Amino acid sequence: LFVAQDKGFFAKEGIEVSLIKNDDHTAAFAGLAAGHVDAVAGGLQDAVVFSEPDEDPLQCVLVNDDTRGADGIVAKKDIQSIADLKGKAVTVDFGSSSQFYLNTLLKEAGLSEGDLNVVDLEGDAAGEAFLLKEVDAAATCEPWLSQFKNAPHGHLLTDTSEQPGLLVDCVVTTADVFRARQADFRAFGRAWDGAVKFTGSHPDEANEIIARNLGGSLEDPAVVGASLRGIHFYDGEENRRYFGTPDNPGQIYGTVQQIIEFWSGLGRVKAEITPADVIAHGIWSTDKPGLREASLK
Repeated sequence: LFVAQDKGFFAKEGIEVSLIKNDDHTAAFAGLAAGHVDAVAGGLQDAVVFSEPDEDPLQCVLVNDDTRGADGIVAKKDIQSIADLKGKAVTVDFGSSSQFYLNTLLKEAGLSEGDLNVVDLEGDAAGEAFLLKEVDAAATCEPWLSQFKNAPHGHLLTDTSEQPGLLVDCVVTTADVFRARQADFRAFGRAWDGAVKFTGSHPDEANEIIARNLGGSLEDPAVVGASLRGIHFYDGEENRRYFGTPDNPGQIYGTVQQIIEFWSGLGRVKAEITPADVIAHGIWSTDKPGLREASLK
């Protein structure tokens, strides 16, 4: 998104986009509900979890990326399979995509969280617990994943390179905003497509732009580049395939169904919802409306 802004892809499509950094996930979606912002770049599960009863479900209109190695599970070296986690102490950030990922793998192995001693920790705290051998495994993401798997007693048990299309980031908006501004979102999608292609052909320049805008632990372009090695960005054509059509659904439908089933089981889904309710088609139309002034924040 910062590449699209910095290199003029939004301006080329006639839209002005304000990118607002917000690390408070709940506050970001409260801002969307209140109409303070037009959309949030979040996780696919957010469209499900933050939809409210008696209101139109939130809409996933564009997929930004999926994680292909940026999320995973590190474990002590004597743990060689997901089945080996049974009875072990495993740390995971409750409510995060890591919890969804861990439970997806457990289900495939015929297990559930109840078969583990699950400890709710995030980020540095989870890393410290694993490095101090206070837990047997950790479901986590970059940059911690690389640090943990290199611990003398640890190894990478598995990562999301084996689960493409499962942990997905997307642009989420309200049904009202999408209905009223679909042409603007199509322009947004074309700009995004241009930025993804630019990033693929000019990675060093793209990493510099991202580092300059994000700062903090990602102020070094080299660190950005290393962090993005486990991330796959979806261009326009990949979005079309992942979404499919209502008559010929793409992979996103199965992923959203998994999300609904898992988070409903934990009481996190507040609205009666189906995949079709939160998957918005139309942004990747081949027609190109005339340029017009528009603003999205």
